[in-house]
Amino acid sequence: MAAVGLILMPQSTMFAAYLAALWVGAGMLIVIDASFNIAMEPLRALVADKLPTDQRTLRFSVQKALIGIGIAWASILAMPYAILAGSIPARKMGVYMGIFNFFIPFPQIVNGIFGGPIVKYLYGGQAVYALTAAGVLMIAGAVSVIFVKDKDDVVNLLK
Repeated sequence: MAAVGLILMPQSTMFAAYLAALWVGAGMLIVIDASFNIAMEPLRALVADKLPTDQRTLRFSVQKALIGIGIAWASILAMPYAILAGSIPARKMGVYMGIFNFFIPFPQIVNGIFGGPIVKYLYGGQAVYALTAAGVLMIAGAVSVIFVKDKDDVVNLLK
């Protein structure tokens, strides 16, 4: 809806034969506003200053938690690329980034295929052991970052 409104609003003179251009433009603003309200509706419950006094503390804590999760998620997504970019040759960055992008969903696919049987047969149906193993592997991955050499690769473009 918003995209249609954004496309048609500047073209409101095109509809002038049927309706005044001002009314068409105002109508498109209403369409855009309505689409934003529809998109934001699930988040309205988190607007803590609009709630009764007895619910504000809980909603402000939920807002802070979501902001913290957003910051953590952004750093989780950005840091591997920053680490990789500093440790590969600049001339082959596209190749290495492509390979790296392949290995982001690959463990998820492998876990989707083999995770159930591993929990069922290796861990005896106790998923908590799979979570523990994931934690150990996560720590191992964090420690392995120590061995990544971050170097600045100066590229001479005049060659």
